[in-house]
Amino acid sequence: MAATLTTEQREKLAKAIIHKPPYCSGILPVPQEDLVIFYGKGKEGRRLDVTHASSDDLQHLSQTCEAATFGMDQEDVLDETYRKAGKLDSTNFAVKLDIDSLGLFEAVRSDLLDGRKAQENVHAELYKLNVYGEGSFFKSHKDTPRSTKMFGSLVVVYPTAHKGGALTMSHEGESWTFDSGEIFAGHNDARIGYVAFFSDVDHEVTLVESGYRVTITYNLYFVDSPVHIPLAPSISPAGKEFKSAFLALLADPTFLPNGGHLGFGMRHVYPLENKPKGKDVLRYMKRCLKGSDADVLRVCKELSLKVELNIMFKDRGELVMLPKDPKLEGKQLDMDDGLCEYLCHRYKARLVGPPGAADGGPKKMSRYPYREVDVELQWVTSLTELNIQKSSFIAYGNQAELSHAYGHIALIVRVGKLGARTTRRAVTSDPSNTVGHDNNTSSTAMPPGSSAENVGGGQQTAAQPSDTTTSVQPQVDVGQIPSAFTVSQVGAGVDDGEAGPATAPPTVAAKPTTKGRLGSQAANPDGTLARFTRDWKSLSKKARK
Repeated sequence: MAATLTTEQREKLAKAIIHKPPYCSGILPVPQEDLVIFYGKGKEGRRLDVTHASSDDLQHLSQTCEAATFGMDQEDVLDETYRKAGKLDSTNFAVKLDIDSLGLFEAVRSDLLDGRKAQENVHAELYKLNVYGEGSFFKSHKDTPRSTKMFGSLVVVYPTAHKGGALTMSHEGESWTFDSGEIFAGHNDARIGYVAFFSDVDHEVTLVESGYRVTITYNLYFVDSPVHIPLAPSISPAGKEFKSAFLALLADPTFLPNGGHLGFGMRHVYPLENKPKGKDVLRYMKRCLKGSDADVLRVCKELSLKVELNIMFKDRGELVMLPKDPKLEGKQLDMDDGLCEYLCHRYKARLVGPPGAADGGPKKMSRYPYREVDVELQWVTSLTELNIQKSSFIAYGNQAELSHAYGHIALIVRVGKLGARTTRRAVTSDPSNTVGHDNNTSSTAMPPGSSAENVGGGQQTAAQPSDTTTSVQPQVDVGQIPSAFTVSQVGAGVDDGEAGPATAPPTVAAKPTTKGRLGSQAANPDGTLARFTRDWKSLSKKARK
């Protein structure tokens, strides 16, 4: 019997996904030619290649700037005891950096926004260039919204050498720091740092001790035009927090000691209407996952937990799930026993129940006494109405009628028992496992606590052929794995996105022959295989009835 997830355990896991930090940040490699700034006033102009900029070059940029003001009571105020920095308005500079083509703009939106807000179109308006030289700072403040549509800011930091000048954010008693000087120290490659946050977040720039901190700021607005296909996700702070919370629970002996299944409702809207005709909706969505949904998928794979998208159908008080879209649209179906019973029989859907249902628990999950609960599912985040796959079909019962089925999408994670938590076997590279455009996620099973960077020096571990289990022996620093964790053999199961195999007839050896059809007297002199095939078809036909 699978243990019930406690309220405290569920809240710890859900908090990392639902209560996301009000910001996102990261480092993004860029083409070197994108790190060029054109600036000047009047008829004078200069070109600054940031990657080769000398101290004199940066000093000239700083001297060209005006003293930076800040907003207070809807006014711009100059007070160098509160803010000391230089600024150029957008009319006095231009950059080659294109945050849209780099995928940064879409990554910020998908990480910062959840639910239906993530479907709204967002516009990034280039606002200011700021230079923080030695002795510069900006005390804690909130950004002044420039309109009712403005919801946040995006700060892009150029890779100039500087010490200090960290951006510290605080909100509702929590605080976070993005130290660009420390991040860029010792790196000469072309890269930028970025931080995006909501307008109600307090933030400050700490004192710059040396060098020059050069940034450009974009104001983020909601606009009315619709959004189409989402692009690349970014590495989110929420993903790291979720992984840390999940690792702690997996090491807890009271957390699902016998293993079990966890459900995560989708927190983002996906344009299912844009799905190519005939394409499996789950495979399509897997490539589009973003934000916290992508975090769940990515983290579970890193922890070697089997995770897959499932489509859930509810009918007559029953709930079933399938790892593949049954594609009911336009079909003619015999629905005497209801949709769920049909899906269980025809598509091997699994009947879902709460903890204890499979062991004769208090809640009856099926109207049929011979139907047993296949999966005891415990929801971490609730099944949502954000993504519904509607199918219309002709249902035959007492009479033919037009019917509709509504499939809800969720991520299902299987957790192994204590001491053998891993449930995902090593697999070869599968492009369908790609989340958005992120191609850095290894498809090789990894032990809990490890990551793509620290396993085998970044090399994939090939799957070992076996009928039952696959032993994974990556090069891992055991200090990274909680003491209650053991890296065990991974049971061979069904790969992500594949439906469970239906029961197949036993193999019957046929005598070799150079000609003759399978099942013919020439191929099977004693007729064994032919008789077996007829019997199997007859039994299958009776079972369907």
